[in-house]
Amino acid sequence: MHRAAFLLIVVGTDFVQRKAFAAAPIVAGLSYALLAMNLLYINQFPDRAADTAAGKLHWVARLPVQQGRWGYALIVTNRLPVVVGRHIAGLVAAVRPAGAVRDALSIKAASLLLRHAAQPQQLGGAIKLTIAAMLAHGALLSLGLILG
Repeated sequence: MHRAAFLLIVVGTDFVQRKAFAAAPIVAGLSYALLAMNLLYINQFPDRAADTAAGKLHWVARLPVQQGRWGYALIVTNRLPVVVGRHIAGLVAAVRPAGAVRDALSIKAASLLLRHAAQPQQLGGAIKLTIAAMLAHGALLSLGLILG
């Protein structure tokens, strides 16, 4: 549930300014929330053994590494609701550059995770790419919305 908080930040900020709910911030914020979700997800791999021993049974700890590694890729590719929402909210042109950068960085991070999930010490590059995807997406999305 705490992962939804990233979307609520965007929706809440818009609500305070607009004094009403709108579809655009939900659609714009959803892609960022999914990136935040992936950052939290990939960061669980280095802590998997300690979390399992402590009884913290998140998905990465519950699933065998070979299965759990696919969760990141699933989140990266789970864009259909976001794409449909963008068309409904009329945000396609404003968010296209942000999506291209996000996708390139996230796909590279996913490939590194798929390759090195069982060696958490090798995941530094994938984690950095995930952070870069979040930051670049947020900056480009903001710029696209301002200019669009």
